[in-house]
Amino acid sequence: MSRYDDVLAVLKVVRDHESANDPDTACNPCDTPGLAKAMGLEPQEVADRLSDAERRGRMITAKKSKGETEPYFEDIRLTPNGHAAVAHSSP
Repeated sequence: MSRYDDVLAVLKVVRDHESANDPDTACNPCDTPGLAKAMGLEPQEVADRLSDAERRGRMITAKKSKGETEPYFEDIRLTPNGHAAVAHSSP
């Protein structure tokens, strides 16, 4: 299981990408490889953190499919719980 801070780091990137207007700098909607590239992590690390976000408090919604990671997430969006977690963690 990922550390909560690691889960929040992924959620913050999803939040930032949801509000970004430049498709060259952000995946919107996000997927596992796009987030991995943005964060400088391996795709499986991102998939594990997203799984934890889903399990811990339904902080994301996403489609799961077959891909290079297990599970492979695409069309990742924050839920109200995810937005609240990010807002609560920001100073």
